Amino acid sequence: MQHSDHNSRVEINRSLVLKNSLVGVLTQIANLGMLVWTQHYLLCRISPEEYSLYPIALSVMSWSMLFAYLPGLGSTRFITEAYAKGDERRIVGICSTVFIGNVLASVALLVGGVLFCVHVQSVLSIPRGLRLESQEILGTIFVSLVIKTIASTFESGIVVKQRFVLLNAISLGTTIVRIAMIALLLLGVSAKVLWLVVASQFAEILGSIGRLVISVRLVPCIRVSLREVNKGLIREL
Repeated sequence: MQHSDHNSRVEINRSLVLKNSLVGVLTQIANLGMLVWTQHYLLCRISPEEYSLYPIALSVMSWSMLFAYLPGLGSTRFITEAYAKGDERRIVGICSTVFIGNVLASVALLVGGVLFCVHVQSVLSIPRGLRLESQEILGTIFVSLVIKTIASTFESGIVVKQRFVLLNAISLGTTIVRIAMIALLLLGVSAKVLWLVVASQFAEILGSIGRLVISVRLVPCIRVSLREVNKGLIREL
């Protein structure tokens, strides 16, 4: 007896897909609009030398996001597998092991960041007179990187539960906070590249905290127990 095509197909929630796509599009439009306005605003108010710090900041922020979330992406697969099997103890073991690794990585990043900021002119071509501002920019990024790296240990719950609309909603909220802060700092304080970095990193930290809190509520066994740290998981993870 043949089964109908209707019964053999995976049912797709079109409303959910539409909402997810809409949130993603709105986030991209907001980011693009703010990027265009920010560049025009700064180019009219700061020197070309100071503006040259902007692409440096963007490149460092892009790399910092990769380093902050790469460890979490690797562990999410194993946490999802363990959750599907109902193995809560393995989830605790994975989180605990990853947490120790992330803490060690954060210490290394912090030390490396301090050295990088101190010797920034030996590594990057920084315009004369802008050393302090470049150090403030890079220092802000490295501090944010340390916080996000540690927080990434506990952010897998949303993916495990496949709440992708919620994930995109947090991303949109992060973008809104960043845009609001950039506008507030540039218009209310001064026109400086530093404020772009401060606003972006502050918004990203809030986003990380939001994902962390929601993930732990969705999957309570995403937690740390030093007794469950498993050295054998390190190579596997």
